[in-house]
Amino acid sequence: MNEYDAFVVREQGTNATYQIVAYGDEDLRDRVADLPSGATVGLRLRRAGLRANAWEVTGAGSVSSADANA
Repeated sequence: MNEYDAFVVREQGTNATYQIVAYGDEDLRDRVADLPSGATVGLRLRRAGLRANAWEVTGAGSVSSADANA
């Protein structure tokens, strides 16, 4: 997560990337910010504004794995 609370995630099955720029609430933002680099977690997303690849996290599942080298 960068200084603007944004980051990029990659969809495991397709390798598509999503620019995360907003969060449903502060608790969800904090939960996502605490994820280790390389973590695998299901995220619910919805478009954020009119930008082509800007998304808001509206929900997050539990972490199922993380990269051991992170």
